[in-house]
Order: sequence, then C-alpha cells, then structure tokens
Amino acid sequence: MTKEVAQCQCGQLQIVCANNYLMHGQCSCEDCQRRTGTPTSFHLYYKAKDVEIKGEFKTFTRKAEEGREIEFIFCPECGGSLAFDIPWADDVYGEKMTGIPLGNFTNPKIAAPDVSVWNCYLPTWFPNVVTETRRMAEQPKTIDDIKLVLRSLGKL
Repeated sequence: MTKEVAQCQCGQLQIVCANNYLMHGQCSCEDCQRRTGTPTSFHLYYKAKDVEIKGEFKTFTRKAEEGREIEFIFCPECGGSLAFDIPWADDVYGEKMTGIPLGNFTNPKIAAPDVSVWNCYLPTWFPNVVTETRRMAEQPKTIDDIKLVLRSLGKL
C-alpha cells in the first residue's frame, strides 16, 4: 500500500500513514482558526493505528467544543502543528482516530472535503468548496448526531 508522509516546516517531525484516509473534513471553528492563522482548515482523518509518528514532539491539550479533551501534536523546533486526536472517534468508530492538517502533506491527491463544519465562523467572503448539503453551521452536538451525519455521507 502507498504511504503518505506529512511533516512540519523544519522536517524534524514526520507522520507516515497508509494512503487510506477515512474522511476529509473542513473546519472553520474559532480554535482551528487560531491554531492555523487562517479562516478555515482542512484535515484528513486516519485510524490512529495506521499513523506512525517519527521525531520529537510536544503536545497541547484543550477542551473541544463538546467538552471532551483534544490533544494536538506539534514540533518543538519550528512549532508546526502536525496532528490531533479526534475526541468522538471511540464512541463513533470504536477506535482512536488522528486528524492531520492537509497542508502538511506534499501534493496530496485527494477529492474535495466530505464535510464542512462550523461554517457560522467562516467569513462571508471566503468561498466554500463543500456542496451546500454537506455544510453545517456548527458541529453535531451528540454522538448520535455525529453518527447520523457520517452515515448520510457514507463514512460509517
């Protein structure tokens, strides 16, 4: 199977994963805006067991919107944010998942995002690449709501 490599700006920290992401998501929440310095961010979601971290890293943990803790992995040298855990994954998929910002990959060959969340924070001048039926003003509030959305997308 083909492997994809994501890396930080200085290259000290890398993530190697199989080229089999489960979902491509766009998030415009205020926390992602602060983390990336951009109005929106794009992430590929992988099973955590399919992700190998190479290099030294530090972590930062904060509360996600729904109250669960979310841990971010970043390079201690350049500060690049390389990955984060998905707080609801255990309840939805029965296993841990890792989100990797799309820009950390070199020329990824992927389709447009499957879903776009927290569009209520997206500037009106920013074009949304996700079809309107897959856009949400916020993120689903409950695990059952998350499962319902993922089923409708064919991702569960």
